Amino acid sequence: MTQPKWKGQALADGRTITVDLDLAKLPPISGNAAELREVATNLIFNAVDAMPAGGTITLRSSMERGQAVLEISDTGVGMSEEVRSRCLEPFFSTKGEHGTGLGLSMVFGIIKRHEGIVEIESTLGVGTVFRIRLPAMAEGLDAAKEDTVEMERSLRVLVVDDEPVSRGVLASYLTADGHHAVTAVNAEEAIGCLEGAEFDLVITDHAMPGLNGVQLAAAVRNIRRGQPVILVTGFAAGSMGADEEAAGVDLVIRKPVQRRDLRRALVSVMGA
Repeated sequence: MTQPKWKGQALADGRTITVDLDLAKLPPISGNAAELREVATNLIFNAVDAMPAGGTITLRSSMERGQAVLEISDTGVGMSEEVRSRCLEPFFSTKGEHGTGLGLSMVFGIIKRHEGIVEIESTLGVGTVFRIRLPAMAEGLDAAKEDTVEMERSLRVLVVDDEPVSRGVLASYLTADGHHAVTAVNAEEAIGCLEGAEFDLVITDHAMPGLNGVQLAAAVRNIRRGQPVILVTGFAAGSMGADEEAAGVDLVIRKPVQRRDLRRALVSVMGA
């Protein structure tokens, strides 16, 4: 999600920025995934802006005293003590017309709602480290909840979605649980896959260019009667309507799809 800015745009501006990962395995935390992604995205963008001549961004995770810790550091221009002490204030910006002064205050607000802490270390001419501390959950509790809906056999699943991120997330969930995932970027490619191979299940996005997910489900049933189909939608409804029933959709689930939700959907449609 952030690569176009730190790679493509930076290279176009004559800068080379590398991203290093030092990520430890962490227990789960309780939180809003979309908001926490926004925090990470904002801090990465901020690091890019702090390196006008290029440099390195490092993402590091660790466990400290029952807290999940995420560090996003850069080798940029750094901040003075005055700027560091004020950078989380709403509307405070050092970017002039190019900044709203709301990005870091938004980060602070989200982390505060998650009962976390934001720490900032910065040295002029050396760089900056933003450190996020969030309370970790007991790993065994979350794992137990997920394990209750695991399938007892491996499935061959066709995943259809025109959005690479959503398609990749679903495929990775399936693969991690021992299933075989084949992906297609649109309905036409999916139909070609179905004509050339057998699948236990089709999972398709709803809103796609060309044939949408409901139309694809109808086409799938014409090719292979009784083929199970799960429809993934970003729309508010997220429940079976007349069009979905007529097309032969077995289940509708909402985006963003969590791993536990996908496991439950597989068991609901295919059985344990």
